[in-house]
Amino acid sequence: MISKSIKLCLAGDGWGALAALKSLCLCFKNIAIVTSDIDMKRIAVAYGLELKDRIIDVDAELYICAGYKPIIPMDFLLSRRLINVHYSLLPKYRGMHSTVWAILNGESELGLTVHEINEGIDDGPIIDQYVISYHDQNSCEIMEMCNDYISKNLALIVSNYLNGKIKPVKQDFSHASWVCKRNYEDCLVDFDWNIAFLRRFFKALVAPYPLPRIKYKNTDYELLHVDLIEQDYYMTNGRVVNIDINGVWIKVNDGFLVIRELLDIDSGRKLNPSTIFKIGVRLK
Repeated sequence: MISKSIKLCLAGDGWGALAALKSLCLCFKNIAIVTSDIDMKRIAVAYGLELKDRIIDVDAELYICAGYKPIIPMDFLLSRRLINVHYSLLPKYRGMHSTVWAILNGESELGLTVHEINEGIDDGPIIDQYVISYHDQNSCEIMEMCNDYISKNLALIVSNYLNGKIKPVKQDFSHASWVCKRNYEDCLVDFDWNIAFLRRFFKALVAPYPLPRIKYKNTDYELLHVDLIEQDYYMTNGRVVNIDINGVWIKVNDGFLVIRELLDIDSGRKLNPSTIFKIGVRLK
């Protein structure tokens, strides 16, 4: 194990940064924290760790980014050793919200990559990967599995990397793909999608993140409880075709999206969809 006196900098926010901090504190004592996350700051204070506003304000042997969004100046990047914890199996899904995009694309394996940071987007050589076989888990469950791996293993990964026991492997650029930060428009249901994709959509968009939503009469509704039923016949997609005790039935590409309960996003009220829609209504 490498000396506990070595200076590290951990920069980031959110679940992944908290998992990284939990692991690093087991083996390292001299850690500077760069974060806007309240929970990260609270833990840093409790452990007597140094808090800094910017990554460039820290002089460290190694900089570890986990959920860190600010752009790192190029001169700083090229003169220091930086690594990143990225929740996808690079070189696939470089960029933001990668786990959601991977589920939407029907990947059979998900996971995370610890990699060196270079001037490209999630392009640096791979230090470590954690592979999860996908068996219908939702995005939150996948993230929790990744967080658990980081909380138990990151300190050892960092130690082995600093000791030269890990030889980083260059990414295969020919297999690279890139994804962007998701916004609320990306959460809207497209009624031309088929049932298989809709199932992935409802697995990918789960709490604590924004849920799938629809828009009707200039009001946005989150879909709290739905059923997806396969039945392939031609009928205009996006039309309300039935309302019964099971909910409001909306025709999609090869079946029905049955809405049981929804949320008016503006008011925060949970609603019975049968009080809003009528048979024959067309949704976009």
